[in-house]
Amino acid sequence: MRKIWLFFVPLILCANNSSSLYKSLNPRSLSHQLIFFELYPDTEEGQDALKQACSLLHIPDNQCVSYNFLKKTNMQGIIGLVNNQAIQKHYELNDEEIAFISSIASYFPNRKLKGYSMWDEEGIRQLESNEIDIARAILLPQLKDKKAIQAYEANLDLMALQIQATMSKKPTDEEKIHAINQFIFFDMRFRFPPHSVHAKDVDLYTFLPSVMDSRRGVCLGVSMLYLCLAQRLNLTLEPVTPPGHIFLRYKKADGSYLNIENTARGIHLPTSRYLGIETKAIPQNTLKETIGMVFINQASILWGKQDYPHAEELYEKAKRYLDDYTVNQLLAYTYLFNGKTKQAETIFKTLKDEIPTHGVTTSSIIEDYLDGYADAEAIKSIFQPVDETRKSIENKQKQLEKVCKRWPKFRAGLLQLAGTWLQIGRLREALPILEKCAALNDNDPLVNYYLSIIYLERFDYNNAWQRYLKTKACLATHDHYPKALEQIEMRLRAVCPQPHSAS
Repeated sequence: MRKIWLFFVPLILCANNSSSLYKSLNPRSLSHQLIFFELYPDTEEGQDALKQACSLLHIPDNQCVSYNFLKKTNMQGIIGLVNNQAIQKHYELNDEEIAFISSIASYFPNRKLKGYSMWDEEGIRQLESNEIDIARAILLPQLKDKKAIQAYEANLDLMALQIQATMSKKPTDEEKIHAINQFIFFDMRFRFPPHSVHAKDVDLYTFLPSVMDSRRGVCLGVSMLYLCLAQRLNLTLEPVTPPGHIFLRYKKADGSYLNIENTARGIHLPTSRYLGIETKAIPQNTLKETIGMVFINQASILWGKQDYPHAEELYEKAKRYLDDYTVNQLLAYTYLFNGKTKQAETIFKTLKDEIPTHGVTTSSIIEDYLDGYADAEAIKSIFQPVDETRKSIENKQKQLEKVCKRWPKFRAGLLQLAGTWLQIGRLREALPILEKCAALNDNDPLVNYYLSIIYLERFDYNNAWQRYLKTKACLATHDHYPKALEQIEMRLRAVCPQPHSAS
């Protein structure tokens, strides 16, 4: 109760009675109305706050004559969920509270989905994407316990009710997006955790229950929360997955897209911002495929702990939802790390000559392994995580130096080793390693791109132009002209005309 009063301290200090305090409330804030009613239940203003809360919750007027219906539940619990601070202990709802919240949110469109009434993972997996209730599909494998799942779903219902209360009666889709952004990123203050924190405890910022409790989440965790709320508000969004990232987008009536970057408070970023030298397109996924990404992320956590047997189980689960290049590649690596060489090599051989839909090159890791230029331990080294500290980068650097000494033709190992030098600003040490990479494959666009930048920084303009043109030629075969390449050309033209030898 004390925390609720603290919420109102600024208002109480400038108000001498309930009447003036009531006039200062936001009439479309469910939490304001409920908390005011809790503080002043027997006043005229308190009853007005109750009626306004009922209106926002779509509860019929005849049930709001008194607050007896609210006495059946724990008002403190509901208020705690609506206005809960991230530092508070998560409130556990009882059966009556869950039933009450579920009843006032029973008209949400996700109730009509087949997946909402299902409680087994295999049954949900068999559904079509448009039949899946994303919250149930995500919470079921993470929590297992039915009551715990219902409690978190009730919390999602309350969030959606609060968002709905701020909108007009017939909101447009873009109004819904604005309202969700306002609620998640400004009212509830969900934030992307610092890299050093989420790198250590990434599961806390990925799993939906942890994200809801802490109000901290990486891109996948917040995207899942956003999709759960969108389903309840009848808003269709598309999950989009650049390599190592996920964001959501809304397709407008004119065919254009509104991107929702959830690591930057839901702002729109142009799609071109997500493209790079090796990323020519952004894969779009279905809700069903997004569930597979949750398993992939869980598996990556186990990779960091070197728990490869359990990671293998999760990748196999992911493949049931999302059978694409990335899943098969990661599963093959995991087979290899678990000593299942034949199974790994079988997948490698099917992927060797395949270029991912979003990429421009085949996998050098797979090619080098099959050609005998790397082994399982060498491949493990390139997936060693680092944080923003210099020590972690140097630790990986030492390991990669040993790997590259043993496997001097392992291109991914050499590229990563050069990357560690670039991360600490040592271009001089990175240059010969990248030149060695280029000697092994002169048509690698990323290697040529890095070399062009380094030569430019070292005022070696002729070589910078040559490597830039080589990069451009490699990407042109894939009809890919990223902005990063345009920026290098602009810098080059500003300091040196294109030499004849580079024509």
